[in-house]
Amino acid sequence: MAAVPIPEFTGYARAKPRFMNFGLTQTPQGGLGAVGTRLDRLGSRWALDVSLPIMPEGTELRALLVALVEASSLGASYSWPLSGLIVGTPGTPLVNGANQSGESLILDGMTPAYVVQKGQFFSIFTGGRRYLHMVRAAATVSGAGAVTLSIAPMMRVRPANNAAVNFVSPVIEGLLVSDVAWDLDRTPNVPLSFSIEEAQ
Repeated sequence: MAAVPIPEFTGYARAKPRFMNFGLTQTPQGGLGAVGTRLDRLGSRWALDVSLPIMPEGTELRALLVALVEASSLGASYSWPLSGLIVGTPGTPLVNGANQSGESLILDGMTPAYVVQKGQFFSIFTGGRRYLHMVRAAATVSGAGAVTLSIAPMMRVRPANNAAVNFVSPVIEGLLVSDVAWDLDRTPNVPLSFSIEEAQ
């Protein structure tokens, strides 16, 4: 079953993106000033901690609670914050070619001359799931609508040819790793927070 979209009735009061880096630095034994070696492992991915604005008790709050409870077992999806970035009109980006891997991704179907900005986020929808990535260097789309992006982290799955790529409203999809809890007292407002980590 697909991940449960978390409703965005009010947006977020605070969002904390996190990069979960599973690489490591190997330090030589015995010291002697030897240089350590960095090993980037497949599997680094993103997480997001969200604090919602205070919501009054009512229909929207109940719908949000139902979604969070369902997501605790089925997985969750939520819009990734764009930090004020003006995305513009990227076109209809698609993965151009199957079996791509590593830290380079070829796309087509984009608006000619569109500039993909350094630090811009996007999600790839493939195999029934979304995978979130960040652009490491600015790139300009060719007149034919194609571009090659340097991305982080490296791809954890090989996306299908023509898999849809979303720059306008990228989504993080994964496990809801926080407990679903809220306060009920004599005040009519209820604050909520949750955390999502990409599962793969």
